Amino acid sequence: MSQQRPNATRWIVIDDTSPEISYVGPSGSWFDTEGVTSFFTRNDSGGLLNSNGLVYNATQHGTRLNSSFLFNYTGYEFLVGGTIENGYRDKGELWWNCYRDGNEVQNHMDLFNITTVPSDNNWFICGDWQTGGSDDGQHTLTVNISATKELPFWFDWLRYAPLPDVSTENKVVQLDVDDPSILASLSSGWDTGMSETKTKGASFNFEFTGTSFIWYGLARLDHVDPPTNNLTVGTYSIDHGPQHPINFPIVPSRGHWFNQKFFDTGTLPMAKHNISVIYTYDGTLPLGLGYVRIQNGSLSQPVAVSSSVQEVRSKRTTIILSSVIPIIVLVIVVCAGWFIRDYLIKKRRQISPRYEIDQQGTVESQFASTASVHPYPTTVTQSDPSSPNIKTTLFSSAYNISPSGSRRPDGRTDSSRGDAVSMSVREESSSVGLGRNATYRSGVSDAPPVYTV
Repeated sequence: MSQQRPNATRWIVIDDTSPEISYVGPSGSWFDTEGVTSFFTRNDSGGLLNSNGLVYNATQHGTRLNSSFLFNYTGYEFLVGGTIENGYRDKGELWWNCYRDGNEVQNHMDLFNITTVPSDNNWFICGDWQTGGSDDGQHTLTVNISATKELPFWFDWLRYAPLPDVSTENKVVQLDVDDPSILASLSSGWDTGMSETKTKGASFNFEFTGTSFIWYGLARLDHVDPPTNNLTVGTYSIDHGPQHPINFPIVPSRGHWFNQKFFDTGTLPMAKHNISVIYTYDGTLPLGLGYVRIQNGSLSQPVAVSSSVQEVRSKRTTIILSSVIPIIVLVIVVCAGWFIRDYLIKKRRQISPRYEIDQQGTVESQFASTASVHPYPTTVTQSDPSSPNIKTTLFSSAYNISPSGSRRPDGRTDSSRGDAVSMSVREESSSVGLGRNATYRSGVSDAPPVYTV
């Protein structure tokens, strides 16, 4: 039973000429087309076959009889590709069945309910990558074909998702655009939904091990009329070396041209390399990226990509925290200081009434109050120097001041606000000015407060 896992993004690509493929059938039933490319770029009616890309390595194996081919692999998913020569396929004329370890795998014509298709290259003949794949291990792929002279069967390539320990020596490794290492190598400005960029200066920086690097993608020609010869849409460099131009693929008309080769680095030394790609056009000709193929490439996901991202994030977090924490502490201390200062001022005003005497002997009492605390009634007396034990009451204030001092409809003052209120109390029972020996006594009266204005 197959394991539940995401679809593979790294494949080993096998050409139809590989000695690992066994072709079975009557003598002469299979023939190859090595070196014959014109047939696979234009069909009999003049229609173009390369709208879905050229034939892989310019070779295919074909048969016009009942034949088979087999392939053994160690992995968990596979896909077979070839050319559909005619637009209509009928069970009585051209048919094929695919099997994995003797169990039939639904072909893609049935899977997607396709009966009429355009003549094209790189069609998916069958595969299990859309239906969950298989268990890890060794498997045998068998394809049985029923073909005719008028409707031959063309096999171009197959690819499979190998286990990490499978050797890639003399193998081509394909990395799809949704491979984690590919996505991590794209700068801002890439549209991952369309797998392309139209942003000038957008880049791709990628490290790989291998002996060649080929870039394939969608050539979307919407705003420029062909020919597209010598239209440079970007540059690439290997190991920080000289820049090489990336020319837009040559296509005959406007439209969307899939599986187009944008550039090929040619043979490189077997080593770890860095490739840097920069988009330099104005946006009318986008640079597409569907997949890359690396000769002698690696199957393992580079740990350095994810770990470096985490390291950068960790450093950024440390820098931000070390800068912000002292500021937060300072703000808290300042706010606490202002709060304590304001609290002490209010407390002092609530419990300590102040009195001032002007030049005319007027006594002024200033109270700071809150909505829940009222100032005390105040009595002012004067001591006679000749008779210290005799004190004359100059006036007694039974005022109870509301915080706001405004009148309510019921005649009382509104105490809903907590603003500080000042009130002047002037002596009116005597015209005698207060002398130096006047004393002031503030006390609590037993009488209920009287609200006045």
